[in-house]
Amino acid sequence: MKENMLSTSTSNSSFLNAGNYADLDDQMTILDCETRNFHRPMSKVRKMAFIASIVSIFFVLIIFLLLPCNKNCVSKHHITKLTKTINWMRNYENVEFKGKINTIRTLNVENTPLNLIFMYRSDKFFPNSDVKKSKQKSSGGIIKLNGNSGEIVWKNEMTNEPRYLDCSLIDCNKNGRKDCLIIDDYGQLACIDDTGHWIYYNSNSKNTKQERQEIYDFPLIIPDLTSDEVFEIIMGSYKNNATYLALLSGSNGKLLAEEIQNCSYIHKLQLDTEYVIKFICVVKDNTEQQIFKNLTDFYALMSKKPKIAKIQSTSSIPQHEYADKFVSAKSQTTVTKIFDKELKIENKGSWPRESKMILKLTSIENGIKKIHYNYSGSKIYGFIPVKFSVNMTSIKSHGSDNIYGFIVKFWTWNGTEISYNSEKRKMKREVNQVEKSSKNMKSQRSNFTNQTYNNVYKTKLRYLKETILLIVFNSTHMKAENTSQSNIIQFCQNPIDSLETMCQPDLKYQDNSLIIADIDNDGSKELVSFYSTFVDENHGNNIINSRWKLKSFVQLFKLETELPKLYRSDYDIF
Repeated sequence: MKENMLSTSTSNSSFLNAGNYADLDDQMTILDCETRNFHRPMSKVRKMAFIASIVSIFFVLIIFLLLPCNKNCVSKHHITKLTKTINWMRNYENVEFKGKINTIRTLNVENTPLNLIFMYRSDKFFPNSDVKKSKQKSSGGIIKLNGNSGEIVWKNEMTNEPRYLDCSLIDCNKNGRKDCLIIDDYGQLACIDDTGHWIYYNSNSKNTKQERQEIYDFPLIIPDLTSDEVFEIIMGSYKNNATYLALLSGSNGKLLAEEIQNCSYIHKLQLDTEYVIKFICVVKDNTEQQIFKNLTDFYALMSKKPKIAKIQSTSSIPQHEYADKFVSAKSQTTVTKIFDKELKIENKGSWPRESKMILKLTSIENGIKKIHYNYSGSKIYGFIPVKFSVNMTSIKSHGSDNIYGFIVKFWTWNGTEISYNSEKRKMKREVNQVEKSSKNMKSQRSNFTNQTYNNVYKTKLRYLKETILLIVFNSTHMKAENTSQSNIIQFCQNPIDSLETMCQPDLKYQDNSLIIADIDNDGSKELVSFYSTFVDENHGNNIINSRWKLKSFVQLFKLETELPKLYRSDYDIF
């Protein structure tokens, strides 16, 4: 019994001891947790450093949020510089591009890509419903495209159709970048910056139909006379049945001085010598007189006389460049030269029925004129060519010679024409055999009989083809090849009792539809070309009931990628 009691006692004692140890473990665990979670207080130095680090982080964030990035930021510059141009083609609806293609830099950094600026006119034949309902009718405007992609950056409408555009002459708002000067069909002046903001736009109402004529030339740029660090402008103007020589402020377009001229209109305004301008004065019997005018006499007409001694030299001021095109009553001739090579394009007769084009590429060798390339044809019109030179070291078979050349665009009419009454919208089929048949059209044309209607217009549809000819040569080889062809549908319209004709797309707006430039500033050349046409969105055979949409197409391709393909062909001209 004692042993059992002892045993029991021992067991109970063990149990009790175990229980005590468990309580002790719990106490140690709690004590250990409290010990691990305990932190010694920071010193004053550590507290100050900690607070300073938090304040500095918030300070940097505020700077980045509140301070706008300048357009000359290095980061933005590097991003832009890395963007390379690739071949692209885009179309733009309800516009007809016209005139010379202008290039402009949005950023005031030398190596940033170029963007493209175009004039356009609206659809004159099939305006959409939004245009018809609009109270403010737009005749055209200015559009800016991204040079690397062709995407529209901005588009600004104008009350009057733009006639001239130059984005290389003047900085109207003094921000360090060139702005675009515009002359519209009524001789009114405007200036727009590279962001699409109108610096000034003298959009006066149209007065009389007589004022809208082919008489307005681009203005002359002269030195700053008002001490605002912006060049001034001289141009011919017509108002109240009189012709004036007007001096305008380049910064705001306001009139500074004007002098009446005994002319029906003024054109070919240009600098002659340092302080002398000259222009052609056309009098009422259409005779021309060349007039010379001293600028100092003209400056004297200003209310606030400038100090002549402080006026900048006119020889250092850029001027609008006109194409070397010689126009006579019977022909239009363009001559373009590269070294000893001369490309001459002569257009004779009225477009399209009587037109004839003669194209010759010649050089003088040992005193003898040599013809390298010759092409002529009827119902063809050649536009002003562009010339280029590229470094072709990548073409091993032709050594390291530079390659030079010309790019020519011309229109061809195959004789297909369809005429209809635009009010009745009904064909009258007097079928005549055309001179040449088209593969896509029946070889016939329909003409209206000469009937007299009030407010009725005779509308014609023509099928044209646009061809781009590339002529390249180096020291040993020469080649000529058609690089592209495009089908163009042209509409022309005139009152039945009138000889005045309005066409869209218009031949005269295509003369400067080619440009060669280094768009992405990588040292290589890009060719930019545009054309306009009407597109049948119904894809039907009924010309009258078709749903026509005016579209302009712009294409860019890198010359260095296309020229090697041309040199691999087998066609050589020696």
